[in-house]
Amino acid sequence: MLYFLTHRNLATLRFSPDAHYFVASSRTKEEVIIDLTTEKKISISGAIHTAMEHAFTFVGPDRLVGVDTFDPKKSPLAEFPSGRVLDHVSLGGDSLIASTNPRYILVRPLADRPVGAFDLEQRKLVFSNRTSATDVWGDVAVAERLNGEIGLYKVGETETKNVLPLPLGKLGNLQTFTASPDLKWLAMSSRTRGGVWSLDSGERVFFVRGFQNAYYAPNSVFYLDFPELEKASRQMMVLSPTTGRSNERQVGKDDDLVFFGDVLIRIKHNGKNRSLQRNFELTGLDIVAEKPLWERAFAKEGPSMAGSPASGKLVLVWRGKSDGLREEAGRDPKLQSIWMRDNPSDSDYFLEVIDARTGTLSGAVVVRTGKYSFQPYRVEVEGDWLVVTDNLNRVLLYSISTGERRAKWFGYRPQVSSNGERLCLSNGRGNLTLYDLHDLKQAGELAFANPVSAYVFSEDGKRLFVLTNDQTVFLVDPAAVRAAIAATKN
Repeated sequence: MLYFLTHRNLATLRFSPDAHYFVASSRTKEEVIIDLTTEKKISISGAIHTAMEHAFTFVGPDRLVGVDTFDPKKSPLAEFPSGRVLDHVSLGGDSLIASTNPRYILVRPLADRPVGAFDLEQRKLVFSNRTSATDVWGDVAVAERLNGEIGLYKVGETETKNVLPLPLGKLGNLQTFTASPDLKWLAMSSRTRGGVWSLDSGERVFFVRGFQNAYYAPNSVFYLDFPELEKASRQMMVLSPTTGRSNERQVGKDDDLVFFGDVLIRIKHNGKNRSLQRNFELTGLDIVAEKPLWERAFAKEGPSMAGSPASGKLVLVWRGKSDGLREEAGRDPKLQSIWMRDNPSDSDYFLEVIDARTGTLSGAVVVRTGKYSFQPYRVEVEGDWLVVTDNLNRVLLYSISTGERRAKWFGYRPQVSSNGERLCLSNGRGNLTLYDLHDLKQAGELAFANPVSAYVFSEDGKRLFVLTNDQTVFLVDPAAVRAAIAATKN
């Protein structure tokens, strides 16, 4: 079982190009070779066994090449199925696939790129690509570029003028999504690329590589957090969609920073093991001036962090009986009174809500798991509401002021309006459910033809912005939805 948990490519399956043979092998050295013309297993010998122990591929109807795990520099190119060695080449990678031109073997991954092409005639890597999608036909390589375009390159060259923009496709999974409170501007990113759009005109104002966090500031600028990519270090970029200008800020390698709305949270580990949740410090920094706003030190077991950047509320998630929580409660009479009143057990979670800019306490809630019958994995805050999404596909609603759990619904990805009056959650493919937080009753259901990629309320809560994965935007009036439901009941 440990092997299955620690290895990604457990088996390799390949057909010969003429559909004569099917070959399969596992990393635990089980092999199956079937002659598809007779539908019978056949035996192999010689170098074929060595080639099939790891990554391998056909490079013609009667040739196979594979990585020799003991001596990769002498990986065999062998005749199939006889096993006669034709050559030895230097190969590596977890996956080998012959390109359309079998002279070139696509090796995935390389040390610093997701894919490279190995030339069997020159016996070396002749090019690599920054995205995995690539192929070779003749002496022309086709590859996806970082901006999503398709480029045609002469093998071995890195520049081309033959570029094809692709038509709009499905959005897929979004890495981050942020809209301005007035729903005039939108920033979103997938894993590889992102951008900023005007929602009034539909124009894409900026087109950038993928970013992992975004914050919209009141002065009409976006702060984007770009992760490390190849030789580029992590950086923060400030974009103004109204002027089209941008500025870059480098983020130091020693800075363990979390972007949280208009605050940067620096984590400083005092011990050598940075993975331990003990003996560390948190510092809140203004995102513009990068000056300290508050500091917290946790000499014992510390909390993890959650919360809602847009609301400015940071949630410190503690284990109910951790020694660090006892120490934390002893520093704040209000927090201590909540802790003593609710008396969390070992299997409970104590959620301390603080203001992200001042570090002052706003309140706390105990999430009782019933001896770990469920696990919270996402926590958000808006006004007096604390919203927990758990691993059982449930959304739990708590009042911060009273600590009481007020509601439980099935769904995920909850969004609460900034006025605290409405909640929207996803409940299946293309389905959203609205709730009125005054009476905690369902206020409507919305069904879309395509899966919903993102949704958010406007600042006044009177409009719901919905983006489906076919890149269609909908603006919904929640009050009108509830009124329509009421009219059908009368």
